[in-house]
Amino acid sequence: MQIPGQSNLITKETEIPDSLLLLCGPAGAGKSMYCKQFFVDCLMNGDYCIYISSSLTDRQYRSLFADVDESKLLQDSHFLNPYLQKALAGHSTSSSLSTSVSENKLSLTLEIIHDLIKKVRNGEDDNYEKKQNKVNEHSLDTTKKICLVVDSLTHLLAIFNQEDVLQFVNALSFLLKEVEATAIFVLTTSSSPSTSSTTTTTTNDNFTNRLGSIFDGILEMKFEDDKSGSLIRSIRLLSIRGIHHIPSWITFKIDQKGKITFSSDQLSEFICVLCKAPILGTPVIHSELTFHSHHVDLYKKLLGVYGSNISEFGLPEGVISANFFFIDI
Repeated sequence: MQIPGQSNLITKETEIPDSLLLLCGPAGAGKSMYCKQFFVDCLMNGDYCIYISSSLTDRQYRSLFADVDESKLLQDSHFLNPYLQKALAGHSTSSSLSTSVSENKLSLTLEIIHDLIKKVRNGEDDNYEKKQNKVNEHSLDTTKKICLVVDSLTHLLAIFNQEDVLQFVNALSFLLKEVEATAIFVLTTSSSPSTSSTTTTTTNDNFTNRLGSIFDGILEMKFEDDKSGSLIRSIRLLSIRGIHHIPSWITFKIDQKGKITFSSDQLSEFICVLCKAPILGTPVIHSELTFHSHHVDLYKKLLGVYGSNISEFGLPEGVISANFFFIDI
């Protein structure tokens, strides 16, 4: 998993597994812009992205990502506003995925997400024995990764019942974890962490506490005014499941185009070692080399075949796809 500013938020040697993250912070801290950059980075890395917002229309969504090629946005992403969902004629909401969600609009949203993932994953079979056979046959999973943004849970709570939202998030989390998706869920806090003793305080502490058990990690944002009246925004990775981590605040800026830059970001352009193409999003660092996120595993396999010399002499141009098999003689 790659998130904006990851090399600043956690040690470079540490790789964050595919996770569901909760992003907390006060209004104006930059949460939506952070999610936008995460979303665009995933698109540029070849992932399929789903954007969920109950406060945007389809036109506003397209305007938010106006700097992304329209054909790519249409082909590799999908926008959903749960509040605007309407049951189609003949559409049943009685599937096992939606029985735990009493609110019809959230149930329908959940089913649409399930159908989207199934389509993107090319109808991957849920049967365990068939999955195991694929592993034994050393087949490679060439399907796209799934990335999802929910911006925000706070607005969902304003228009839906709290219990319905909790059940929706819980059901969605299981669906995403099943396909090893990455996701960021946004929650607005009541005040800046710099002025509150509890950084994840919301208008409903019980809701926040119950959310904590669903997610794999928590990102926090805060801001404060400097002497000139400008905002100083900061972010930290508070926790991540399964990884020992000491959180620390990292400052960042948002430029006029909405792009986030971190204090220690380099101005030079990153180039993927494998395909030689520029990395428009956040690069993946492996053995001090930079890659697109979807090229790291392939590089590791080629490294096993060609040995360490591959780092010294590089790869032939065009080597961006490969299959591996075993012959027993």
